[in-house]
Amino acid sequence: SSRQSELRRRGVSGLIDMLRSFAQQARADAQFIASTKYADQIFDSINQMRKQMRSSGNSLRRSEIFNELMARYIQTLEFNPSPATDAINRLTSIWYLATSPSYYFQNLTQPFMISLPVMAGRHDYGNTVSALMQAYADLKPMMAKASLNKQFDFGKLPADVQEVINELAKRNKIDIGFESELGRIRLEGEGKVKEGWNKVDKTLRSAGQKMEAVNRLSTAIAAYRLELSKTGDVSRATEYAQRMLDETHGDYSRFNAPRAFNTQLGKVALQFRKFQLIQLALLTKLVRQAGLSTPEKRAAFKSLALLLGHVGVVAGATGLPGFAMISWVLSKALSDDKEPYDLEFQLRRMIGDEDIATLILRGAPTLAGADLSGKLGMGNALSVLPFTDIDFSRKGIAEAGFAALSGPAGGLALRAADGIDLMSRGEYYKGMEQFMPKGLADVMKAVRISNEGVTKRNGDMVMSPDEISFWESTLQGLGVQPSDQALRSFRLGVQADYEKFYQEKAADIKRDFARAYKDEDDAGKAEARQKWKDLQDGRAANGFKRQPLSELIQARMGQVKRERRTVEGIQYGNGDRKFVRELTSI
Repeated sequence: SSRQSELRRRGVSGLIDMLRSFAQQARADAQFIASTKYADQIFDSINQMRKQMRSSGNSLRRSEIFNELMARYIQTLEFNPSPATDAINRLTSIWYLATSPSYYFQNLTQPFMISLPVMAGRHDYGNTVSALMQAYADLKPMMAKASLNKQFDFGKLPADVQEVINELAKRNKIDIGFESELGRIRLEGEGKVKEGWNKVDKTLRSAGQKMEAVNRLSTAIAAYRLELSKTGDVSRATEYAQRMLDETHGDYSRFNAPRAFNTQLGKVALQFRKFQLIQLALLTKLVRQAGLSTPEKRAAFKSLALLLGHVGVVAGATGLPGFAMISWVLSKALSDDKEPYDLEFQLRRMIGDEDIATLILRGAPTLAGADLSGKLGMGNALSVLPFTDIDFSRKGIAEAGFAALSGPAGGLALRAADGIDLMSRGEYYKGMEQFMPKGLADVMKAVRISNEGVTKRNGDMVMSPDEISFWESTLQGLGVQPSDQALRSFRLGVQADYEKFYQEKAADIKRDFARAYKDEDDAGKAEARQKWKDLQDGRAANGFKRQPLSELIQARMGQVKRERRTVEGIQYGNGDRKFVRELTSI
């Protein structure tokens, strides 16, 4: 409340941070003035929406939209600061993003990966590329005079775009809520440590915000000039520039986000998920417009084709929208009694040649030894839980639930637990990597594999230092996954999935056979033997050794033996028989 500053504080002792108090008072006054100035317009708009809601047409859908807008408006009136939530979000943004060079590279490609193809749908592709490159050139004088902790001076921009950029800045389209994804950790009080941390934190935050501003400025300038050249209408060109910012860079503001994102739990669990919604909204809009019989159809279809083309070239087929979801659905639908189904593995089998398959599936950067499919692709745009393998088991559902509720912060907790586990087994260097921010952890890992090679948790060396090139180590240190390492990780994943599949299938068949044998069910025994044969055929077809039929036959005898080796409900083996008997005698 802006009136709280008028309360007398006579007789109340304590240290007062005047700068922070001034900033808080300024925000409160701004809210009060804005509410006073625009209250009538807001209520008039609400009344107009209420009348439109009751007019002819799909009144049910209009009611839903109206109720959602009202709920979001009411939510914006609430001010519930949470230093703890801000600190958690800031911690995850530093650990995952702010210290990693690959994050800045990934973010800076957004105008080329997304904005360029969308604009080129309405304008000529070559002209769009030229306009975007010219926009970057025009930003150089402004950036040369700017520092990380100072605002950009738009007066350094060319005269033809100064007015539109100032207008877009007033509309909050140049820096729109991006800081909400970053969180904040500010240490109060004096001291070199606290002052040093606050300075570092401010610098890292400013770097992310400046990068986002550069992306938006370059896109806005290019979009404005392209549309102005096409229509000659300054107003239409300004609106087009704003639309390109909204559609291709997104609106991170509180009002634009689903309400769940603005709760204390949502801010933590759904951190970094707004960009996924921005991608999904853009794709949905282009698909919808491409299917309409309107003048925008051709432009939308062209934009969609160019967007998918950009993603396909840089990230390969695995980076195309929905690949992760489609792969997961097919794995559940097409896995049979002989083998599991992995979409990428089957595609690699069909293509045959390893290099060609990697190029098609992971993109052109693999020619330079870098796999950017996970960073620049849209493969997880349709995924409910990106980067989480949902397994419909008790453990799998628990892990998925933890991932859904804890978000990136939960990932940090898992990394810390993994680090403690590694250090408890003597792997101190590997353990320390898990506690470091991603940028430092990547450098530490690059140094380790260059000197020690790649080792498994049990200490086995699977790649010697001589097999790892200097270029691969460099990419690793920058936070970019080398394509050879990505291929190895993929192969390890497929190997683990196949071994787990065959182990679980064999265990199920043995259990069914033992139950049928116990029940004297001849048909059940025959069915189990046939399933066993099918499973062995699948193992042999995929290069696994066949398991003899005697292993199935012995399943019942093994069960009988285990049941006999029981004392008061506790089973024992050859090694702990004496211990169990002593235990049950207590």
